[in-house]
Amino acid sequence: MRVSVLVLLVCEQLLVLTSAQSRCDPLTQYDQAGQCCTMCAPGTRMLSPSLCLTPQCAECGQHEYQNRYNTEPRCKPQPYCDPNKNMEDSQPASKKKQSTCSCLRGFHCSSDVCVTCVPHTTCNPGQRAKSIGNHTQDTVCESCPEGSFSVSTSWNSVCTKWTECESGYQVQEKGTHVSDMVCVETPRNQGGLIAAAAVFGSVLIIIVLVCCLCRAGDTRQRAKGCLESCRGDREKLPREPSPLLFTQVDETENDPELQLSQEDEDMKIPEENLEGEREELVSEGVLSENGQFVTQERGKDSIQPQQETQAQTSMD
Repeated sequence: MRVSVLVLLVCEQLLVLTSAQSRCDPLTQYDQAGQCCTMCAPGTRMLSPSLCLTPQCAECGQHEYQNRYNTEPRCKPQPYCDPNKNMEDSQPASKKKQSTCSCLRGFHCSSDVCVTCVPHTTCNPGQRAKSIGNHTQDTVCESCPEGSFSVSTSWNSVCTKWTECESGYQVQEKGTHVSDMVCVETPRNQGGLIAAAAVFGSVLIIIVLVCCLCRAGDTRQRAKGCLESCRGDREKLPREPSPLLFTQVDETENDPELQLSQEDEDMKIPEENLEGEREELVSEGVLSENGQFVTQERGKDSIQPQQETQAQTSMD
């Protein structure tokens, strides 16, 4: 019986304690003499706890923080990120949560306890960063794969694909891990160029020869004229056909009918016209004063009657 009574008493006390604790919010309130009082919000501190329901709170100062509801009279100091150790705040400053220090870009922690940061490993030309370093780990380098190259020295180096020669270009120098492919323009057909040059040269030579021959012909003609004028009657040059060398044959002498018709035609022509034509022929040197046709030998200055010329020719 006594044991049962003791158990009942313990249970009642536990129920009383549980009910008393459940009346206050453990996140935003605190118990003061059985009364639930309000705490100060994160980022602030409590100046005076005199007023239970409306306490006096003040904002945390610079480089301070308070990350929960509290009754603390002071805020917590933010950790110091020393830039001389290549460190910086990993996030903007806040008064409601603690800041964390991280390494600057290109650096990583020197140990598990990050008290200082050291530079990342740099990849040499012909290499790339297999894994780029961050706040906690270093850069890992590897060689560029076939068909790519790298010329930089950097902790975040990457490889660039070789240039592909376009149509009309050919490979002059193959790429390596540290150099790109070199492309040059494909040379045109050399045989075609040589043939075109030969044809052009032949045509040019022919044109030059023609011009030279033409100039030489003009020179010969000039020399020939000078020679003829100098020699005069001493040397006879080949004669050129001339209409004056041929005597006009009168077809009417052997044909009586033609003679009659010709006489009729002569009767129709006015006499003054005949006299005018005769004077023109005499003035031009075609007829002599006796009415004979005359010829002029090449290189002679005098004109002789046709009969005298024929007589001289028969004597020769």
